[in-house]
Amino acid sequence: MGKGFVKSLLAKYLPGFGFEPPQPDDVRAAYIPVWFIDGEATGTINKSGTEVSLTMQSLNSYMPGFSFDPLSTLSFSQPKLEDFAVPFTPDLQHQHGLDVSCLPYSISPTPLPEIIKSLTPSQSKLLDSVAPDCRSLEFSMLAAYPVLLPIYLMRYDVKLPKMPETIPLTCIVQAHSADGLAYFDIGSKKASNLLQRTIGATPGSYLYEFLRVDDSASTWDPVFGTEYGFSSIGIPNAHFQMDSLNKAISEGVDRNIQSKSNMAALKEYGVDMDHPCVRVYTKEEVDANRKFLVASGTCFSMQELLKQVTIEKIKRGEVKFEVVGKGSADPEAVLEGLGKQMLLLEEERDGLKPQWLRDWQNSRGQG
Repeated sequence: MGKGFVKSLLAKYLPGFGFEPPQPDDVRAAYIPVWFIDGEATGTINKSGTEVSLTMQSLNSYMPGFSFDPLSTLSFSQPKLEDFAVPFTPDLQHQHGLDVSCLPYSISPTPLPEIIKSLTPSQSKLLDSVAPDCRSLEFSMLAAYPVLLPIYLMRYDVKLPKMPETIPLTCIVQAHSADGLAYFDIGSKKASNLLQRTIGATPGSYLYEFLRVDDSASTWDPVFGTEYGFSSIGIPNAHFQMDSLNKAISEGVDRNIQSKSNMAALKEYGVDMDHPCVRVYTKEEVDANRKFLVASGTCFSMQELLKQVTIEKIKRGEVKFEVVGKGSADPEAVLEGLGKQMLLLEEERDGLKPQWLRDWQNSRGQG
């Protein structure tokens, strides 16, 4: 089988055996400006011809703060990134012997509440049977966290014995931890196919062997885009807990974020870092905002439950419940108890509302 086969085995299973992986021909370090977004909006949606009220929440949705292909078409969202957040200081501009470039912010999510209201039905359609009425959409919360994400951009000039030409391969790796996401740009669909024909494997599996990186790393090309999503949307309304609707909304948001024309239009609004919805990305700030969202989601779920439970439905046996302790089985007593529980939940939500959000809502006449 030859020395090459033995060397490959040693590289894969005994990485400390002295095998040196190929070194990049060029390495650049950079900070890319992105946004993480927590938010809540309520409006109406047309589902199979019926208008219904709907509440949507965003938890840790991702949005690029710049427009630069292919970086701005990729999502670098990961859970708990706020645990790694540190204030920006001058020493961060030079790390590990490299000068770190920093792309400027040119896009912000803060104009979105007004922009979304202007969308036409065709622009906002999610599925054949589902379309939100964007004019009715009201944001009750929008927390936008600006974050400079550190990345490495590495270029490899790939040339194998049976390969007729050299292929430039770009590897983009998050630099905040060893578990950061990695993307590989094969350059073009033609180059991707050439690489696959030459080595008899998919580009992703080849890169695992060639660069010795985690095989969960994503590959993308100009045709298929990225496999990582941008938005993280939830629907707290009880009877809307449908994966298909959640997925449709998330995919619709993703398409709009990845749309070059939408990003170009958003760029026209500029970036206002003094906007009250621009929040500092610290664990304390994020936790406080998300605790409020959880409490708010619980309130919406209870409101939806109260809409479904009526005295008539209880009497007809359409709504069943279990009496615990000294509770009463009387329908009116049941509804009264649920109403009191609703008041307690609303009181808890109000107590968790951050002051910045209270001020922002008051400025919009939502207080």
